[in-house]
Amino acid sequence: MTAGAGVEAGAGVAARAGFAGATAEETTASPSSGVCCGAYGLQFSGEGELARALADAGPWLLPADPEWPSWRIAWSPAHGAGASGTGELLDRARARLSASAAGGWIELDREARCTLFAMPEPVAPAALVHPYLTSTAAIAAHWFGRTPLHAGGFVVDGRAWGVLGGREMGKSSLLMGLQAAGMVVVSDDLLVVEAGRVFSGPRCLDLREGAAERYGVGRALGRVGRRDRWRVDLPPVPGEMPLAGWILLGWSDAVTIEPVSVPQRLSALAINRAVVARGEALEGLLEAVTYPVFLFSRPRDWSKMNDGLELLVRALAGI
Repeated sequence: MTAGAGVEAGAGVAARAGFAGATAEETTASPSSGVCCGAYGLQFSGEGELARALADAGPWLLPADPEWPSWRIAWSPAHGAGASGTGELLDRARARLSASAAGGWIELDREARCTLFAMPEPVAPAALVHPYLTSTAAIAAHWFGRTPLHAGGFVVDGRAWGVLGGREMGKSSLLMGLQAAGMVVVSDDLLVVEAGRVFSGPRCLDLREGAAERYGVGRALGRVGRRDRWRVDLPPVPGEMPLAGWILLGWSDAVTIEPVSVPQRLSALAINRAVVARGEALEGLLEAVTYPVFLFSRPRDWSKMNDGLELLVRALAGI
């Protein structure tokens, strides 16, 4: 999101979430404060209803590395903008996001390391895992100096390749094809990068109806967030792994794989930033752009999907 100039952050997020006075050290999970689990390089713990939601979401999450930053989540019954006023916000201390599909707002406090879901009803486990933890993870990564990107990821030769592409570019369909072929999927919709390593996302892949029908997989969740989802469970993976490079998706009449120049790499990565803060430079992308980027173009033809994926994996092996 882009922070609006001159908009003042709403105070008291941590207090309303029940975290008043909490320090970074005090936000680590414990049996009394919630369930310790992780994704995207964060350890999550919850309060009240969301502690139970995290416990129920456990199969989709990862064991939390104790060195990952801790982050707590809570729910408060609210309608509309609640006490924080109106409008989305991102600054160096707080963030406020619209959750219009759920009838409320999401507020983050950097110092307290907490997210408050101000909504009419508690967040269900399936929706918490994706998309709601994704927005928290993206903003937290931005605040921690990491690079969050709208991207999926898969593994070749023990290293992760990020998959870049906007809506309707077939990211999740491509990842589903790789998963069906026995490849390891690292993340579905958000890839967090830091110092040459990628942090794995929740162990699920959310498909659109066409891909779910094509592969004959996916549990129908109905409308979650802004769209209908068919969820596929993924096997466990390490919490982090080295970054190999990036795949930029495109459409064409034939399957092609072409290297992308450095200026085009920066453009592709910048367009796919998960957090855009006005006035901030692109330092976080300068490391990411040093890795190879390939444009993978293919026809909009399900019958040619497997041939294209096989060619892609062969091209990446050994790089």
